[in-house]
Parts: sequence; structure tokens; C-alpha cells
Amino acid sequence: MNLSILEGKRLLVPVTAERRHLATRLAAAGALVEEVEFIKIDGPADAERLEEATLAWCAGDYDWMAVTSRNAVLAMDRIARRRGTSLGNAQPEAKVTTVGEATRTVCAEVGLDVTLVPVDKQNARGMVAEFPEGTGKVLAPLGNLASPVLERGLARKGWTVDVVEAYRTVDGDGPDPDVREMLADGTIDAVLLTSGSVAERLAATVPELSSDVMLIAIGDMTAAAARAAGFTLAAVAQAPSYDGIVAGLIEALDADRVADEVADAPAEAEQEREPENAAEVEADIASPDELVAAETHVDAEETVDGADVVTDAVPVTDAEPGDEAPAIDEGSRGGDDTETPEDDAASADAEDEPTAVAWAPVMIADEDRR
Repeated sequence: MNLSILEGKRLLVPVTAERRHLATRLAAAGALVEEVEFIKIDGPADAERLEEATLAWCAGDYDWMAVTSRNAVLAMDRIARRRGTSLGNAQPEAKVTTVGEATRTVCAEVGLDVTLVPVDKQNARGMVAEFPEGTGKVLAPLGNLASPVLERGLARKGWTVDVVEAYRTVDGDGPDPDVREMLADGTIDAVLLTSGSVAERLAATVPELSSDVMLIAIGDMTAAAARAAGFTLAAVAQAPSYDGIVAGLIEALDADRVADEVADAPAEAEQEREPENAAEVEADIASPDELVAAETHVDAEETVDGADVVTDAVPVTDAEPGDEAPAIDEGSRGGDDTETPEDDAASADAEDEPTAVAWAPVMIADEDRR
């Protein structure tokens, strides 16, 4: 991936106390990075309940564990180690499913072998769709903002689902006054939205965001939360991961550069050649407007599937017939919305976000460019 276009670009990158990998990576590429802690990850409201569930897992009391965020599995690993045991003790009898490759990587680091990662959609609905039917017990350690999609879906397949709060996503300090001013006057080139919670906090803390600031979402669930907050997106990552959001950022920046160059071209051509007489002027006026193809990203109308796990609470689309509209899935809105080897942004790994979207060429009339 060529990161040269990031040189000198001022970017706002969400971070948490434990997770700064994306900000570090972009700074190393020459970007001017403003780190902002929009959200923080705290322990569960009932720490004793999480400890009981963790020890029960280690003792082999569950048939499956459904992991939607690295925050959850790391919290359980700390408990297991403190109690002199390991999450891997329950295997090979017990199986593990994760929402994406990022959580799979974290599970491997704590000694868990992953049996199932959804192929079609890396979100809660994707996990449910590919999960087998059965009658055993499933442990689902989730964040406080997780939607009920995973629990309901697995229960419909015959499983007894034990949901336990493994962590909470809470408000961080948000941008300082200087950063808020840069966002308002358009000094910052782009903001990376790594979770739905980040998008909501941005809307709450920066009510006057310049239209010149590009917003890049890490996945569909985060995009849905951002749009619900009133934002217009420049791009949505095609893959819910750090690589995906960086690729989306590069596409958006490059499309913006190309559009500027194309927009400037007609003006330069007019300066080079003045009409010589009235007849020629009339001919120019009579000419049909030419349409110029520009590589401009268009946000497509999307249907947010149910509730994805890397987010937590999208106001519309998460519900199935008869269900209440859930908040986003654990991931996008929650804290780790990013599907990355690190953990995130709070809700869940961006991994829970369904892959999507695209950059489609748009025909723009010359007169619209003036």
C-alpha cells in the first residue's frame, strides 16, 4: 500500500490508552496526527459475574464461546492468569467462534484455537448464520453496548446462550479546544471513525465540523452510526480493519486531488483561448455541456444488517421482524470497531463490521464544477 499521499496530511485518529497502533502507523508515514481519546474501555459493572463465567469456561462448562471483541477475551485472560489457569484449558472439547481475523489473532495469543470465523459477513449476523444448530451452552462475553442479535440468533438455533458483560465503553475526554478549532475551520484533512461510539462522540463534542474535513468509516456499522449522527462520509472501508480504513483514506484523498485537478483544467483552458468574434461566442454557447468522469466516491444507500458485533446500537436496521431495534452491535459503536490485530475503539473489533461499499465514478457536468 502506497502511503506517500499521507505525507503532510493532518489526520485525527481515535486512540485509547492501550491502543495507538493506527496513529503510530500513520505518523510514521508522514501524516500530522492528532490523537483523541473519544472513548475509554472500563471493566464490567459486575466483575464477580465475569470472573465466575471465566472460571466456568476454563473448567469446561461451555461448549462454545462467541468472541466479538479483543477487549472481552483479554479481560477474561487476565482473570484466568490471576487465578492460575488458562482459557485454553477448556479445549479441545470446547470451541470458539470469532467475528473476524483480528479477534482470531488475539484468541491465538491467549491460547485459544478458533473453530469458526464467518466468511460472508464478519458481524453478529454473519456469526449466527454460519453457527451450527445445537443444544449446548454458549458463553458470549460482550461489551455494555452490544445488541441482542448474537444472543437471540444463537438461541433460535437451539443453544443456551450465557451473556456476560466483559467490559464497558465509556466517554473519553474528547478533543481539546485546539483540535476542536481545527475541526471547525477545516485545518484537519480527515477524521478516521473507528467505531460508532467515536462517531457519536465526535458529533457531541464538535457540533460545528467543517465540510472540508473528510470522514472515513471503518465499516458499515460505524458508517450507519455516523450517518445517524448527521455526518456525510467521504469513504467507508471495504474491509473492516486498519488496512481497510487506511485504504479508504487513501482513496478519498486521491479522489479529492484528482477532482481538484479536473476542476482546474477547464478554467486554465479558457484562459489560454479567448473567443475571437461574436460568431464564435455563439458557437461556444450553443455547444452542449460536456460531462467529465471523476473518480468521486458516492455513499451508497445501505441496509445495515441486524446488529453487528463490532458495534453496538444503530437506530434502525438492526431489527428483525418482531424484534426491537437493537443498538449497534458490539463493535462499531462500542469500543473496538476495528477489525485489527490490536483492539480498539471501543466496542468491538472493526471486524464486526460488514464489508462493503465502493467508490463509483460520477458524471459531473462542467457547469456544476464552476
